[in-house]
Amino acid sequence: MVDLSLVIACYNDGAHLEDSLQQIERTLAATHYTYQFILIDDASPDGSVQAVKQSAEARDNAQMVLHEQNVGRGGTVAEGFRLATGNYVGFLDIDLEVHCRYIPAMLQALEDGCDGATAYRHYEIRWNLDTFFRFVLSNSYRRWSSRCSVCPIRIPRRGISFFGGSGSYLCWMKHSRTAGFGIPNLWRCVISMV
Repeated sequence: MVDLSLVIACYNDGAHLEDSLQQIERTLAATHYTYQFILIDDASPDGSVQAVKQSAEARDNAQMVLHEQNVGRGGTVAEGFRLATGNYVGFLDIDLEVHCRYIPAMLQALEDGCDGATAYRHYEIRWNLDTFFRFVLSNSYRRWSSRCSVCPIRIPRRGISFFGGSGSYLCWMKHSRTAGFGIPNLWRCVISMV
């Protein structure tokens, strides 16, 4: 059994998949953790499936799943969790907007007894219309999510999430199917395990 199962949900990510995987490998090589990649292409229309195949076939520690029909990010991540064999399981956006350098700190948090760990993207507001809209939408989602749950942690819209032990991530998967996708479901898991 490996220490970490890392679920990589891919949708139109072929252009940067291999480079991002290499960055993750360099980050994890500096740790003592063993790991596996679970690469899932969610019926990308841009030909990303070729990049997923090449990346998976080039690694002994990679498993690939190719969807014929798009099931969405939540369904793709949940499927990856079901395939996970590691002591810890996590997922991250392969564009690495939230960089993989946070993985060791999150794994340490799990080893220290946390049920889950998450990192989120921080936007610096510049006088750029795209950045401004992303900031507004991300913060609006975070505030809405916080009001809809009793979760006392800051809710990430995208980023990295890791779970320790099968109980917490299996509980998250159960709630993610019925209540949506995200950290509010992690909080339900932590509450239910207390």
